[in-house]
Amino acid sequence: MQRPSKMDLDIVERVSREVSVEIKEWSLKFGDQEFLPEIFEILYNNINPYEDGYSLSRRIESATFYEPDIDLVNILNKVSDKFKKYHYDKLIEWIKNNNLKPEFSIGDKVHVNLRGKSTIDGEIVLINSEIGLYKICCEKLGHIKDGKCGLLIPFEDTYREIKEFKEDDENNSNDIINTDTNSDKVGEKNEEDGNKVIEPVNKEKRVEKQKRKSRLKKSDMDGEKNEEK
Repeated sequence: MQRPSKMDLDIVERVSREVSVEIKEWSLKFGDQEFLPEIFEILYNNINPYEDGYSLSRRIESATFYEPDIDLVNILNKVSDKFKKYHYDKLIEWIKNNNLKPEFSIGDKVHVNLRGKSTIDGEIVLINSEIGLYKICCEKLGHIKDGKCGLLIPFEDTYREIKEFKEDDENNSNDIINTDTNSDKVGEKNEEDGNKVIEPVNKEKRVEKQKRKSRLKKSDMDGEKNEEK
């Protein structure tokens, strides 16, 4: 279930065809700016939603004999908006087809997946169900909880509420099992404070404890013999 990207080939193709028509109209205004039928292919291989009109016009200039002017730059300045619109439309359709719905509400504390590399805690301040995004305020990133600041995170990159993790930790804190493979026993109950805390048992400590018991037992036996005499 891969979320659509702005650079999906169908979006690139749609934007390229639309812009090539606009460039054709632009070229007809000038006698020396002949329209190139291959302009679609040039656009398809060069345009992207992350550059402004001037940068894109330089790309086209290097691939053609066109001399960019302010009108061409203005045409290419709209490329980013076209990508955004068609990507948004595709996201709406993708959300509907996959029946994705928000699992959390505004005010919920959640774990956020940052590009799959790390996580950070935050609070949901806005939900866009149409394209499956939460806006999440993360204090550690300096966000102010005003509904304006926050990360836009897909539904699928947001995890259960932090308070649920804390409740699980509290429920399990009284019954912690040690799985240390260096111990000859999983653990023993510590009754000092009345908590059911399972602590690791060290082999060396166990042997020393047994020796101490043996010495005490022998001392008691010697004491009994002395009393008999």
